[in-house]
Amino acid sequence: MGGKSIASLVELSGRWLGGRMEVYKFLKSRWADEMVSKGSVKIGTSSEYRVDDGKVGGQYDPRDSTYWFQPGDVTVLMTDGSGLARRLAPGVKIREGGIPITFTKDSVINFSTLAMIYSCSCNFSDELAATMAAKFSADACVKIIDAEAFGTIVSQMGPPNGRHFSARPVTYKPHEMMTIDEVGDGGEVFVKRPEFKWQDEFRFVWNILPGRDGPWFIELPEIKPLLTRIF
Repeated sequence: MGGKSIASLVELSGRWLGGRMEVYKFLKSRWADEMVSKGSVKIGTSSEYRVDDGKVGGQYDPRDSTYWFQPGDVTVLMTDGSGLARRLAPGVKIREGGIPITFTKDSVINFSTLAMIYSCSCNFSDELAATMAAKFSADACVKIIDAEAFGTIVSQMGPPNGRHFSARPVTYKPHEMMTIDEVGDGGEVFVKRPEFKWQDEFRFVWNILPGRDGPWFIELPEIKPLLTRIF
């Protein structure tokens, strides 16, 4: 693989195992077979997580990858490089001294991230496996032995084709506790409500352009050495 270094393409934080972070993909057995034998992977969209799947505590969360808050009667100074500027005026140079923005008690700020997401879990346990089977009919599990290498290969050799890529464990807290600086670069995609904490989720995220929403079905034999079938 040529081009940018792994370090410049991947942002990883969390629990490292010997310099590598292992993550676990729970899925149906037939898809696990395809994954380990062919390197087949389906990468879904952030909008899919907001579609009601009829499963309590499952995937569905209407607030997934969104940021919503009411600032109240306040004037905020939008300065160059601030979280507010990065979301409301991306790529725009804000004049020296900033721009005052006045909100009222009825003002609402609502951001929604458009991205491709590949979800795994940070750890494996029999209890988590049983819950995944009950909620998602996931009767198989594949270990990705090096999350950094996996994400980089997909980013460079798959459909993302160099798109901005980030990956890290999900943080669980009420969305209203996020700050504007946290979501300045789309950080809301890595925050989920506390009731989903049982998933211990790790996300690979690729930004996409409006109008290009839709799952990617890819086959990359290059990832096969990074995969181990757990059951």
